[in-house]
Amino acid sequence: MSKDTWVVVPDGARARIFELHEKDPYLVPALDHDLVATRLTDRDLESDRPGRTAVRGTGMRQELDKHRLAQLELAREVAKALESARITGLGRIVLVAPPRALGDLREACSSEVRALVTNEVAKDLSEPAVHELVHRVDALLQ
Repeated sequence: MSKDTWVVVPDGARARIFELHEKDPYLVPALDHDLVATRLTDRDLESDRPGRTAVRGTGMRQELDKHRLAQLELAREVAKALESARITGLGRIVLVAPPRALGDLREACSSEVRALVTNEVAKDLSEPAVHELVHRVDALLQ
């Protein structure tokens, strides 16, 4: 199995995924693009009917904000990318995300993907440049 690590840095609007090879100290993009939630405005996201979701264990439904639905969809897209990488032999995953995005990812990922997560940090590091990000997450990769 590969010893490569994916460092996943989502924030709710976009997710950057980097790969760290076992013998290379540099983060490189794992995908050829960032995963991005919709950037439409509230007015553009509105439709005739509000989004709805079931409230666990109550049998009731609640309305969800359109931006929140976009964040949940982004978490599902990240989970799909991680599942594909797991199937091809990814070694481990490090998640660095704000608490809400971290929770969304935990819920969206399969148990097999969650088993590859070696570290989680509930912090928003979506803005730093790649070279700064390496220094900030270096301690997690030991």
